[in-house]
Amino acid sequence: MSRNLTVTEKHLDERLGNAGCNDYQLPATPENKKLMTQVIQRAYAPQDQIQPLKDLESSPDHFLTMDFLVLGYLRKQVMQLPVSQD
Repeated sequence: MSRNLTVTEKHLDERLGNAGCNDYQLPATPENKKLMTQVIQRAYAPQDQIQPLKDLESSPDHFLTMDFLVLGYLRKQVMQLPVSQD
Protein backbone atom coordinates (compact mmCIF):
# COMPACT_ATOMS: atom_id res chain seq x y z
CA MET A 1 0.00 0.00 0.00
CA SER A 2 1.46 3.36 -1.02
CA ARG A 3 0.64 6.55 0.83
CA ASN A 4 1.97 10.08 0.51
CA LEU A 5 2.80 12.09 3.61
CA THR A 6 0.43 14.94 4.38
CA VAL A 7 1.66 18.53 4.36
CA THR A 8 1.59 18.47 8.17
CA GLU A 9 3.71 15.32 8.32
CA LYS A 10 6.24 16.75 5.85
CA HIS A 11 6.75 19.94 7.85
CA LEU A 12 6.84 18.40 11.31
CA ASP A 13 10.61 17.92 11.06
CA GLU A 14 11.07 21.70 11.24
CA ARG A 15 9.01 22.02 14.41
CA LEU A 16 10.12 18.83 16.14
CA GLY A 17 13.77 19.08 15.13
CA ASN A 18 14.11 22.42 16.88
CA ALA A 19 12.15 21.54 20.00
CA GLY A 20 13.94 22.46 23.21
CA CYS A 21 11.73 20.30 25.40
CA ASN A 22 8.91 17.79 25.04
CA ASP A 23 6.19 20.42 24.65
CA TYR A 24 4.70 20.57 21.21
CA GLN A 25 1.80 22.52 19.75
CA LEU A 26 0.03 22.61 16.40
CA PRO A 27 -2.44 25.15 15.02
CA ALA A 28 -6.04 23.95 15.46
CA THR A 29 -6.76 23.08 11.83
CA PRO A 30 -8.96 20.17 10.70
CA GLU A 31 -5.91 18.32 9.32
CA ASN A 32 -3.99 18.76 12.59
CA LYS A 33 -7.03 17.67 14.59
CA LYS A 34 -7.17 14.47 12.54
CA LEU A 35 -3.45 13.89 13.11
CA MET A 36 -3.72 14.50 16.86
CA THR A 37 -6.75 12.20 17.14
CA GLN A 38 -4.68 9.44 15.53
CA VAL A 39 -1.71 10.21 17.81
CA ILE A 40 -3.92 10.00 20.92
CA GLN A 41 -5.53 6.76 19.76
CA ARG A 42 -2.11 5.21 19.22
CA ALA A 43 -0.41 6.54 22.35
CA TYR A 44 -3.09 5.97 25.01
CA ALA A 45 -5.04 2.96 26.19
CA PRO A 46 -8.74 3.30 25.30
CA GLN A 47 -9.77 4.26 28.85
CA ASP A 48 -7.04 6.94 28.95
CA GLN A 49 -8.07 8.59 25.65
CA ILE A 50 -11.23 10.23 27.00
CA GLN A 51 -9.71 13.39 28.51
CA PRO A 52 -7.09 14.02 25.78
CA LEU A 53 -9.80 13.72 23.12
CA LYS A 54 -12.06 16.11 25.10
CA ASP A 55 -9.14 18.55 25.37
CA LEU A 56 -8.64 18.27 21.62
CA GLU A 57 -12.29 19.16 21.00
CA SER A 58 -12.13 22.21 23.27
CA SER A 59 -8.91 23.68 21.81
CA PRO A 60 -9.89 26.66 19.65
CA ASP A 61 -6.41 27.94 18.70
CA HIS A 62 -3.87 25.14 19.06
CA PHE A 63 -3.34 21.59 20.25
CA LEU A 64 -0.81 20.79 22.97
CA THR A 65 1.00 17.48 23.29
CA MET A 66 4.47 16.02 23.80
CA ASP A 67 6.72 15.76 20.78
CA PHE A 68 7.71 12.13 21.43
CA LEU A 69 4.05 11.08 21.09
CA VAL A 70 3.88 12.67 17.64
CA LEU A 71 7.26 11.22 16.66
CA GLY A 72 6.21 7.75 17.79
CA TYR A 73 3.10 7.97 15.65
CA LEU A 74 5.05 9.24 12.63
CA ARG A 75 7.67 6.53 13.04
CA LYS A 76 4.95 3.89 12.91
CA GLN A 77 3.48 5.48 9.78
CA VAL A 78 6.87 5.66 8.05
CA MET A 79 7.74 2.07 8.96
CA GLN A 80 4.55 0.95 7.17
CA LEU A 81 5.54 2.62 3.88
CA PRO A 82 6.75 0.30 1.13
CA VAL A 83 10.49 0.18 0.54
CA SER A 84 11.69 0.98 -2.97
CA GLN A 85 13.78 -1.74 -4.59
CA ASP A 86 15.63 0.71 -6.89
